[in-house]
Amino acid sequence: MKEGRDYSLIYKINKHYSELKDEFKSINTLEEFCNSGTIRKSILMDLLQIGELLNHVSQNFRTLLDIDSVRYAIDIRNVIAHEYAKIDDEQIYETILYNLDPFIENLNNVAKKRYTKSLEALIGKEIKVYITSKYDKVFFKGYSPSLTMLNGEFQIVYLSMSEEKKVVSAIVDEFKLVNNNLSLIGHEK
Repeated sequence: MKEGRDYSLIYKINKHYSELKDEFKSINTLEEFCNSGTIRKSILMDLLQIGELLNHVSQNFRTLLDIDSVRYAIDIRNVIAHEYAKIDDEQIYETILYNLDPFIENLNNVAKKRYTKSLEALIGKEIKVYITSKYDKVFFKGYSPSLTMLNGEFQIVYLSMSEEKKVVSAIVDEFKLVNNNLSLIGHEK
């Protein structure tokens, strides 16, 4: 499923973004960025990875984003990977300072909306669930390998069923927030 792959890629983009932001906190000026040595290299590597991952996000998903921003991120990746001597530190610094946060925020908003629609489309449909544990008196907890959550892991599913089995065909009844994750709730088929 391409959508699941998209969410996994977006999760990885967010990891690189978070690492980049942590490194960038120690930089206060363009001059500090240019002279920061390993911090600069680390930031450039995260930008390269963000561009590379965006390059693998499905075309369907990319069309929901600002195409110029996506193209720009991929172009930055290409310069870092193939034309290192042509890196414009001022352009990189200003991109991080002014453009990266809004781009990532938009990326995540689009992903959340699309993800919610994907879960809504599953209501009443059959999915395969691998049971991992008993959740409470009524529900068992498992995951669906055909679905990926926004955190890059398999989609968590809570099922009402009579006895614990390893693999269950289930019907999705609803989805809701459980333990800070959008989780599917269903019953054994």
